[in-house]
Amino acid sequence: LQNPLAPAPLPFGRVRALGSRPPLLSQASMVIPMGAGDMGPPPPVGPPPPELMPRMRKIKVSLVMMILSIVAKLVTGIVLFPKNVFGQISNCLSMVLLVIIGIWLLKDDLLFAGVYRCIVTTCCGSCSDQCNSQSGVTCLCTWFFCCMLSGVFGLIPLAGSDLMIVIAGISLLADPGKAETPDQHWGLEVRSTAWVVVLSLFTAATLIGLLSEIVGGWQGFKGFSELAELQTAGGLMGGGGDWAQGGGAGGGADPNGPSAPPGGGGGGGG
Repeated sequence: LQNPLAPAPLPFGRVRALGSRPPLLSQASMVIPMGAGDMGPPPPVGPPPPELMPRMRKIKVSLVMMILSIVAKLVTGIVLFPKNVFGQISNCLSMVLLVIIGIWLLKDDLLFAGVYRCIVTTCCGSCSDQCNSQSGVTCLCTWFFCCMLSGVFGLIPLAGSDLMIVIAGISLLADPGKAETPDQHWGLEVRSTAWVVVLSLFTAATLIGLLSEIVGGWQGFKGFSELAELQTAGGLMGGGGDWAQGGGAGGGADPNGPSAPPGGGGGGGG
Protein backbone atom coordinates (compact mmCIF):
# COMPACT_ATOMS: atom_id res chain seq x y z
CA LEU A 1 0.00 0.00 0.00
CA GLN A 2 1.37 3.39 -0.96
CA ASN A 3 1.03 6.27 1.44
CA PRO A 4 -1.15 8.94 -0.18
CA LEU A 5 1.29 11.55 1.08
CA ALA A 6 4.35 9.83 -0.37
CA PRO A 7 6.57 11.85 -2.72
CA ALA A 8 5.72 11.80 -6.41
CA PRO A 9 7.46 9.05 -8.41
CA LEU A 10 10.84 9.76 -9.92
CA PRO A 11 11.52 8.88 -13.56
CA PHE A 12 13.43 5.67 -12.99
CA GLY A 13 12.37 2.26 -11.76
CA ARG A 14 11.04 2.27 -8.24
CA VAL A 15 12.54 5.37 -6.68
CA ARG A 16 9.14 6.05 -5.19
CA ALA A 17 10.34 3.62 -2.57
CA LEU A 18 12.27 6.45 -0.93
CA GLY A 19 10.46 7.30 2.29
CA SER A 20 7.36 5.26 1.39
CA ARG A 21 7.56 2.14 3.54
CA PRO A 22 4.26 1.35 5.32
CA PRO A 23 4.30 0.22 8.95
CA LEU A 24 4.25 -3.58 8.68
CA LEU A 25 3.72 -4.52 12.30
CA SER A 26 1.38 -1.82 13.52
CA GLN A 27 -1.59 -4.18 13.81
CA ALA A 28 0.12 -7.54 14.13
CA SER A 29 2.11 -6.92 17.31
CA MET A 30 0.50 -4.18 19.36
CA VAL A 31 0.24 -6.45 22.42
CA ILE A 32 3.48 -7.37 24.15
CA PRO A 33 3.04 -10.77 25.79
CA MET A 34 4.56 -10.82 29.23
CA GLY A 35 4.51 -14.50 30.09
CA ALA A 36 2.96 -17.89 29.71
CA GLY A 37 0.09 -17.29 32.11
CA ASP A 38 -1.15 -20.40 33.90
CA MET A 39 0.18 -22.81 31.28
CA GLY A 40 3.54 -24.53 31.76
CA PRO A 41 6.21 -23.39 34.22
CA PRO A 42 5.87 -20.10 36.07
CA PRO A 43 7.25 -17.05 34.23
CA PRO A 44 10.82 -16.19 35.20
CA VAL A 45 11.61 -13.17 37.29
CA GLY A 46 14.78 -11.20 37.85
CA PRO A 47 17.58 -10.43 35.39
CA PRO A 48 18.56 -12.87 32.64
CA PRO A 49 20.74 -15.83 33.62
CA PRO A 50 24.48 -15.51 32.98
CA GLU A 51 24.25 -18.03 30.13
CA LEU A 52 22.15 -15.58 28.08
CA MET A 53 24.20 -12.45 28.71
CA PRO A 54 26.32 -12.72 25.50
CA ARG A 55 23.12 -12.82 23.43
CA MET A 56 21.57 -9.99 25.40
CA ARG A 57 24.59 -7.79 24.76
CA LYS A 58 24.27 -8.34 21.00
CA ILE A 59 20.55 -7.62 21.17
CA LYS A 60 21.37 -4.43 23.05
CA VAL A 61 23.68 -3.30 20.24
CA SER A 62 20.94 -4.02 17.70
CA LEU A 63 18.42 -2.04 19.74
CA VAL A 64 20.75 0.96 20.01
CA MET A 65 21.30 0.87 16.24
CA MET A 66 17.54 0.78 15.69
CA ILE A 67 17.08 3.88 17.82
CA LEU A 68 19.83 5.72 15.95
CA SER A 69 18.31 4.62 12.64
CA ILE A 70 14.88 5.96 13.60
CA VAL A 71 16.28 9.34 14.61
CA ALA A 72 18.42 9.63 11.47
CA LYS A 73 15.59 8.56 9.15
CA LEU A 74 13.14 11.01 10.70
CA VAL A 75 15.49 13.98 10.57
CA THR A 76 16.89 13.36 7.10
CA GLY A 77 13.54 12.24 5.67
CA ILE A 78 11.79 15.40 6.83
CA VAL A 79 14.62 17.54 5.45
CA LEU A 80 14.47 15.76 2.07
CA PHE A 81 10.66 15.63 1.89
CA PRO A 82 9.30 18.56 3.91
CA LYS A 83 5.83 18.14 2.39
CA ASN A 84 5.62 14.55 3.58
CA VAL A 85 6.30 14.83 7.31
CA PHE A 86 3.41 12.58 8.29
CA GLY A 87 4.57 9.95 5.81
CA GLN A 88 8.09 9.93 7.26
CA ILE A 89 6.72 9.48 10.78
CA SER A 90 4.35 6.67 9.80
CA ASN A 91 7.17 4.86 7.99
CA CYS A 92 9.07 4.56 11.28
CA LEU A 93 6.21 3.15 13.37
CA SER A 94 7.18 -0.48 12.79
CA MET A 95 10.69 0.08 14.12
CA VAL A 96 9.35 2.16 17.01
CA LEU A 97 7.29 -0.87 18.04
CA LEU A 98 10.42 -3.03 17.87
CA VAL A 99 12.24 -0.55 20.10
CA ILE A 100 9.44 -0.72 22.69
CA ILE A 101 9.62 -4.52 22.70
CA GLY A 102 13.41 -4.30 23.02
CA ILE A 103 13.12 -1.98 26.01
CA TRP A 104 10.86 -4.53 27.72
CA LEU A 105 13.34 -7.26 26.85
CA LEU A 106 16.25 -5.28 28.30
CA LYS A 107 14.36 -3.86 31.28
CA ASP A 108 17.15 -4.98 33.64
CA ASP A 109 19.91 -3.34 31.60
CA LEU A 110 21.33 -0.17 33.12
CA LEU A 111 20.98 1.74 29.83
CA PHE A 112 17.27 1.04 29.39
CA ALA A 113 16.08 0.49 32.97
CA GLY A 114 15.20 4.17 33.41
CA VAL A 115 13.30 4.30 30.12
CA TYR A 116 11.41 1.15 31.06
CA ARG A 117 10.39 2.55 34.44
CA CYS A 118 9.24 5.77 32.80
CA ILE A 119 7.03 3.90 30.30
CA VAL A 120 5.60 1.56 32.94
CA THR A 121 4.73 4.34 35.36
CA THR A 122 3.12 6.55 32.69
CA CYS A 123 1.79 4.85 29.56
CA CYS A 124 1.46 1.34 31.04
CA GLY A 125 0.54 2.14 34.62
CA SER A 126 -2.41 -0.27 34.60
CA CYS A 127 -0.15 -3.29 34.00
CA SER A 128 2.85 -2.19 36.04
CA ASP A 129 2.47 -5.03 38.57
CA GLN A 130 2.52 -7.67 35.84
CA CYS A 131 5.42 -6.00 34.01
CA ASN A 132 7.55 -5.70 37.12
CA SER A 133 6.83 -9.23 38.37
CA GLN A 134 8.31 -11.00 35.32
CA SER A 135 11.70 -11.13 33.66
CA GLY A 136 12.36 -9.22 30.47
CA VAL A 137 13.35 -12.41 28.65
CA THR A 138 9.67 -13.36 28.47
CA CYS A 139 9.68 -11.02 25.46
CA LEU A 140 12.40 -12.96 23.61
CA CYS A 141 9.90 -14.79 21.40
CA THR A 142 8.02 -11.59 20.55
CA TRP A 143 11.28 -9.78 19.86
CA PHE A 144 12.79 -12.26 17.43
CA PHE A 145 9.48 -12.92 15.65
CA CYS A 146 8.71 -9.24 15.05
CA CYS A 147 12.30 -8.42 14.08
CA MET A 148 12.52 -11.26 11.60
CA LEU A 149 9.09 -10.47 10.16
CA SER A 150 10.00 -6.83 9.62
CA GLY A 151 13.41 -7.79 8.24
CA VAL A 152 11.93 -10.27 5.74
CA PHE A 153 9.41 -7.71 4.49
CA GLY A 154 12.21 -5.18 4.23
CA LEU A 155 14.16 -7.52 1.92
CA ILE A 156 11.26 -8.10 -0.48
CA PRO A 157 12.01 -6.20 -3.72
CA LEU A 158 8.73 -4.29 -3.78
CA ALA A 159 8.14 -0.55 -3.83
CA GLY A 160 8.39 0.82 -0.32
CA SER A 161 10.60 -1.90 1.13
CA ASP A 162 13.90 -1.04 2.80
CA LEU A 163 15.79 -2.83 0.06
CA MET A 164 14.22 -0.68 -2.65
CA ILE A 165 14.77 2.47 -0.60
CA VAL A 166 18.48 1.70 -0.35
CA ILE A 167 18.72 0.88 -4.07
CA ALA A 168 16.85 4.06 -4.99
CA GLY A 169 19.08 6.18 -2.76
CA ILE A 170 22.26 4.73 -4.23
CA SER A 171 20.90 5.27 -7.75
CA LEU A 172 20.14 8.91 -7.03
CA LEU A 173 23.58 9.49 -5.54
CA ALA A 174 25.20 7.88 -8.57
CA ASP A 175 23.11 9.88 -11.06
CA PRO A 176 21.54 13.01 -9.48
CA GLY A 177 20.03 13.89 -12.83
CA LYS A 178 17.31 11.30 -12.19
CA ALA A 179 16.08 13.46 -9.30
CA GLU A 180 15.72 16.65 -11.34
CA THR A 181 12.07 16.37 -12.36
CA PRO A 182 9.31 18.99 -12.11
CA ASP A 183 6.96 16.69 -10.20
CA GLN A 184 9.50 15.84 -7.48
CA HIS A 185 9.72 18.42 -4.69
CA TRP A 186 12.91 18.18 -2.69
CA GLY A 187 13.62 20.11 0.47
CA LEU A 188 17.16 20.76 -0.71
CA GLU A 189 18.63 21.73 -4.05
CA VAL A 190 19.51 18.65 -6.06
CA ARG A 191 23.26 18.14 -6.58
CA SER A 192 24.10 20.48 -3.71
CA THR A 193 26.50 19.30 -1.02
CA ALA A 194 23.75 19.35 1.59
CA TRP A 195 21.48 17.23 -0.64
CA VAL A 196 24.18 14.62 -1.18
CA VAL A 197 25.04 14.45 2.53
CA VAL A 198 21.44 14.23 3.74
CA LEU A 199 20.45 11.67 1.10
CA SER A 200 23.52 9.60 1.97
CA LEU A 201 22.57 9.66 5.66
CA PHE A 202 18.98 8.73 4.85
CA THR A 203 20.10 5.77 2.75
CA ALA A 204 22.66 4.63 5.32
CA ALA A 205 20.13 4.90 8.16
CA THR A 206 17.66 2.76 6.22
CA LEU A 207 20.32 0.11 5.60
CA ILE A 208 21.47 0.13 9.23
CA GLY A 209 17.88 -0.21 10.43
CA LEU A 210 17.30 -3.20 8.16
CA LEU A 211 20.50 -4.91 9.28
CA SER A 212 19.73 -4.28 12.95
CA GLU A 213 16.33 -5.93 12.54
CA ILE A 214 17.85 -9.02 10.94
CA VAL A 215 20.75 -9.32 13.39
CA GLY A 216 18.56 -8.57 16.40
CA GLY A 217 15.98 -11.12 15.28
CA TRP A 218 18.62 -13.81 14.75
CA GLN A 219 20.23 -13.16 18.13
CA GLY A 220 16.80 -13.23 19.74
CA PHE A 221 16.03 -16.57 18.10
CA LYS A 222 19.32 -18.06 19.29
CA GLY A 223 18.74 -16.67 22.77
CA PHE A 224 15.22 -18.12 22.84
CA SER A 225 16.60 -21.52 21.79
CA GLU A 226 19.27 -21.38 24.49
CA LEU A 227 16.65 -20.40 27.05
CA ALA A 228 14.57 -23.44 26.09
CA GLU A 229 17.63 -25.67 26.50
CA LEU A 230 18.35 -24.18 29.93
CA GLN A 231 14.77 -24.81 31.00
CA THR A 232 14.91 -28.37 29.72
CA ALA A 233 18.17 -29.01 31.57
CA GLY A 234 16.54 -27.72 34.75
CA GLY A 235 17.82 -25.52 37.54
CA LEU A 236 16.76 -22.11 36.26
CA MET A 237 13.02 -22.30 36.69
CA GLY A 238 12.63 -25.28 38.99
CA GLY A 239 12.81 -23.10 42.06
CA GLY A 240 9.97 -20.77 41.10
CA GLY A 241 11.70 -19.13 38.16
CA ASP A 242 13.81 -16.65 40.10
CA TRP A 243 17.01 -16.27 38.06
CA ALA A 244 18.41 -13.78 40.52
CA GLN A 245 18.44 -16.58 43.07
CA GLY A 246 19.99 -19.01 40.61
CA GLY A 247 22.93 -16.68 40.03
CA GLY A 248 23.41 -15.63 43.65
CA ALA A 249 23.43 -17.11 47.10
CA GLY A 250 20.18 -18.97 46.51
CA GLY A 251 21.70 -20.88 43.58
CA GLY A 252 22.87 -23.66 45.87
CA ALA A 253 19.29 -24.66 46.70
CA ASP A 254 19.09 -26.74 43.51
CA PRO A 255 22.60 -27.51 42.23
CA ASN A 256 21.94 -30.43 39.87
CA GLY A 257 18.36 -31.60 40.01
CA PRO A 258 16.15 -31.04 36.95
CA SER A 259 13.26 -30.13 39.18
CA ALA A 260 12.97 -28.77 42.71
CA PRO A 261 10.52 -29.85 45.39
CA PRO A 262 7.49 -27.56 45.79
CA GLY A 263 8.85 -26.07 48.97
CA GLY A 264 12.25 -25.18 47.49
CA GLY A 265 11.09 -22.19 45.49
CA GLY A 266 9.08 -20.75 48.35
CA GLY A 267 11.98 -20.97 50.78
CA GLY A 268 14.38 -19.27 48.38
CA GLY A 269 11.90 -16.53 47.63
CA GLY A 270 11.54 -15.70 51.29
